[in-house]
Amino acid sequence: MLEKEGVKPKYARMDRGSYIKEVTDHFYNKDIFFFIRANNSETL
Repeated sequence: MLEKEGVKPKYARMDRGSYIKEVTDHFYNKDIFFFIRANNSETL
C-alpha cells in the first residue's frame, strides 16, 4: 500500500511473529533493512 502512495521505506522493525520466510524475502528483495526483535529464551 505504501508503494502505491509513492512511499518507499528504508527500514522496518518487526516482532518475532514476522519471522516468516516470505516476509523476510520481501524486505530483502526490496532492499529494506529490517530488524526482528525476539526475547531471549532457553531455545535460542
